Amino acid sequence: MESLRQKVIEDGVVIDEKILKVDGFLNHQIDAQLMHDVGQTFYEQFKDQGVTKILTIEASGIAP
Repeated sequence: MESLRQKVIEDGVVIDEKILKVDGFLNHQIDAQLMHDVGQTFYEQFKDQGVTKILTIEASGIAP
């Protein structure tokens, strides 16, 4: 998904070789257009699968 890729390039922060920090635009200052685009992509990928719910998980601070 190009808009998410571009957002990560522009606003993602590399902490080290295993951590890319993206909470600034995913959690703190949500980009409404980006979230809409992500939602559309999820819809297109799963529209024929009978999906009725999406479960998310808090992963911040969990050791790799």
